[in-house]
Amino acid sequence: MNSRIKSLCLCVLVVACQLCFGQTKEKSPLDDLPPYIKQVTYFGERADFSHSRKGRLTADGKRILFLERTFGDVYEVELATGIIRLQTGHYYHEGYTRALYLANGDILLSGARKFDAENPQPSRSGKNAELWVLNKDLKSPPVALGEHCSEGPAVSRKRMTIAWTLQDEGLIFMGDIVYENGKPKLINKKLILDANNLPFPCREIETQNLRPPDEKELIFSAYSYQGTEVAGLDLETGKVVNYSNAPDSYEEPEGIFPDGKYTLVECDRHNRRGTQYIDIYKLALDGSGQIERLTHFADYPGYKASNPVVSDDGRFMAFQYAKLGDLAGVGRGILLFDLDRFAQLKTVARNARTPANDDDLRFWLENMVLSHRFGADEIKAATRLSQEQIDVAIKKFAITPANKPPHTADNLLILPYPGGRHCRAGFLDGAVDPQRETKVSVFTPWDPNSYVVVDVPEAIFSNLGLLYLAHTHKPFPTIWQKQGVELEKLEWNRRPDGSLDIERKLPNQITFGAKVTPDRRTVQMELWLQNSTDQNLSDLKVQNCVITARTKGFERHTNDNKLFRDPYVACRSEDGAKWIITAWENCIHPWANPDVPCFHSDPQFPNCPPGQTVRLLGRLWFYEGTDIEAEIERIKETAWRK
Repeated sequence: MNSRIKSLCLCVLVVACQLCFGQTKEKSPLDDLPPYIKQVTYFGERADFSHSRKGRLTADGKRILFLERTFGDVYEVELATGIIRLQTGHYYHEGYTRALYLANGDILLSGARKFDAENPQPSRSGKNAELWVLNKDLKSPPVALGEHCSEGPAVSRKRMTIAWTLQDEGLIFMGDIVYENGKPKLINKKLILDANNLPFPCREIETQNLRPPDEKELIFSAYSYQGTEVAGLDLETGKVVNYSNAPDSYEEPEGIFPDGKYTLVECDRHNRRGTQYIDIYKLALDGSGQIERLTHFADYPGYKASNPVVSDDGRFMAFQYAKLGDLAGVGRGILLFDLDRFAQLKTVARNARTPANDDDLRFWLENMVLSHRFGADEIKAATRLSQEQIDVAIKKFAITPANKPPHTADNLLILPYPGGRHCRAGFLDGAVDPQRETKVSVFTPWDPNSYVVVDVPEAIFSNLGLLYLAHTHKPFPTIWQKQGVELEKLEWNRRPDGSLDIERKLPNQITFGAKVTPDRRTVQMELWLQNSTDQNLSDLKVQNCVITARTKGFERHTNDNKLFRDPYVACRSEDGAKWIITAWENCIHPWANPDVPCFHSDPQFPNCPPGQTVRLLGRLWFYEGTDIEAEIERIKETAWRK
């Protein structure tokens, strides 16, 4: 992590008691580790996995190299035994800031020749820190390569190639390490990136990883642009791509997956409070901005997780934990994250649904593959099917883009959301185990591959307590969760006219239902609730969530693109030419959550005496144009409430 980014401000903690805002915990994350994380060391920072020394087709990952501390010694831990061995104790030195395995098993070090304990940080700068090679036999001191380096270099997994940064100059270089008479030296040095030539304004950059498997791209940090962004440099063409494209959030790339499809990032999307409150996320390197939170250390006051790396077989992630106020890169121990175990737990998630028959299987595969464009892992998570079963079914039903059933109706296409992929892009810990039976995908009229997810209803409150919640959020248990009652899994009824409807009867004889009907440019929504108890129902507040995480042009985590005209809430596209609008009758809370991102026009049912039924009407509109005020005035003149 960049040492010049220091977020050491203490902020006043405000505990929000609304459904879509997070809540912190009071104990250490080390006391509450999930089954796929274990602690490996109780000191240390900046882990790196070992590579295979004999060949380049197999992975090793049996050892982890790490620093004792910033400007300290280098150690290696053997994962099978837990044995820790000192690597830099056979000679005197001034301490190191980086230690990375080279492809041949030697160790690339970064450290200064002089160290001042009263003013340590200059030893970390590109002016003083130098690159060295330490032979794996540990029989002699390291050999200097004659190059200075700011922060961490990037090291090839399969070649003796490295890249490094001089941050003050905004320059990134690349070169090859060769050995002459057993002594390493650097050759083929060349400048590969000058920050002055970036397609966006950014002076502060840092190398991170050569992207596998062909290593034709360098992933680097763009620190001073839009918070911090994940960027890639094509080493052949010089083209630069912004992969995270998430303004106003901190996203620094760290370890990269061996297939090159994802990178780990240090990120603050869950709170947007800066580098002192980061956790580890997994970002897709396909330009989609798809991101998934992996660790939740920042949910515990005073803690954070950082500096992750991935083993060469992609099975494990090593990372460190730190505390609030620790400088960038400082760690207090190394942990191991079992990515396979994590994926398995996700795959057997509580809300996965195995298709009941061939017709059901075909519908859901077409829904996921052709309309929602799910990947294999997402399909497995939604269906509990194996990869082999999925492949056989896709071939059996000839599910290909060329065979996608055409949407010939004049009305908008709406489909049940299949689950398997979280419909949110952020604040995922506020919506654990999302239930798909309340979620509808509405495909936009201007892009058949882009969709809005409407969660209707997301929640129903009452004088009896929280009657229903379409996911799990520990600070807000439903009355059924408090009683240990698990609600039946349901599905939307799919009607010939393209509409969807559902009805749920709760254990206390309250029944509610929803109906979603598409029109040409609008979607009609209806909620109803029937009271078959002997109690009066009041305070029947409802949350209905419009989620734009998968809506092209609407994905930004911001409320700057929202317009609030009670009961109307509108969201503007990035180009300013398109709008999505929602409204419900009897709206009591028009609002939006940029972390998700989503927006609401939340209504309230009338009080409902025993034996009575109450109803609410809502709408979703799609508007292409720039005069949103005039469009809202036009909508007001329609009879959408009838």
